[in-house]
Amino acid sequence: MGDSIKHHYIPQCYLSNFSCDGKAIWVYNKKERKAYLTSVDKIFQKKHWYRIPDELIPEQDKDKINPLSIEKDFFADQVESQFNHYLKSLVCNIDELLQDESNFQNYNCRLHEDYVDEFSMQIAIQFFRTPKARQEVMGIISDLAEKFQMTDSKYMDNEIIAELNKPHTQNPTIAHFWTIFANDKFIPGITEILKGKIWLTFVSPNVPFYTSDSPVSVENMYNMPNDTDISLNRIGSIITYPITSKLLFKLLDREYYADMSDEDRSIILMNDEYVKKENMRQFSLAQNEIVSPINNFDDCIHYGKKD
Repeated sequence: MGDSIKHHYIPQCYLSNFSCDGKAIWVYNKKERKAYLTSVDKIFQKKHWYRIPDELIPEQDKDKINPLSIEKDFFADQVESQFNHYLKSLVCNIDELLQDESNFQNYNCRLHEDYVDEFSMQIAIQFFRTPKARQEVMGIISDLAEKFQMTDSKYMDNEIIAELNKPHTQNPTIAHFWTIFANDKFIPGITEILKGKIWLTFVSPNVPFYTSDSPVSVENMYNMPNDTDISLNRIGSIITYPITSKLLFKLLDREYYADMSDEDRSIILMNDEYVKKENMRQFSLAQNEIVSPINNFDDCIHYGKKD
């Protein structure tokens, strides 16, 4: 995330786990119906996506307010550094388990609650970072701004907050950040909801999981358009998040799937056919692009030709 122009709405530290070498990554573009090899730093980013517009910074405050405060101070230095730490730790733990596949018998392996706490927050943040999420947030900005007031933030100086609050509903960058990330209610509230789900961790030692430009996907049993979290707390929902090419989280509504409560936090070894089906589901729910460490998009190409 070091480039001051390219701002990733899906972190590079995450995408590198879907790369063959930490840098190179295969992409399949649904609209163009073609696969190509590129680098992690070139995908799922937009020019100046989090940059505070210069015209919104008063002349007398230009030496105090860094236009890249959202990009650097919040996402890079706080959110992603913490995410990367827990991600590396989880990968190491799973790799140890994979040394003996008998570890996965009878649901003996369970995800530690520290990971549930951390990744609940990261899922909430990632869900609202994408361009699609920003577009949806701007559609209900007045309601969100009224319900979730930005207060003191441990991530940003109060002088910056005071200035950014003023024009928040006019500028998409500021409005998106102000209503979703820079307050003490919205993300923490959704994090608590996600921590209460039934967590299942699926492990694929052979066929890699895809991820996409919409890495956090939600399938809902019911449509409840008035939910303030847009869609992460629907009744009967299943939230899916491929965390690496070998690991995938599924979060189930605890009330609707009460009969699966005993399996909460289970770590489950999956067969190749299940992974392929999951990848097709990921393909169907992606906005436009899916990624993988290898060029294994043959099923997607065939599926796309039928549409």
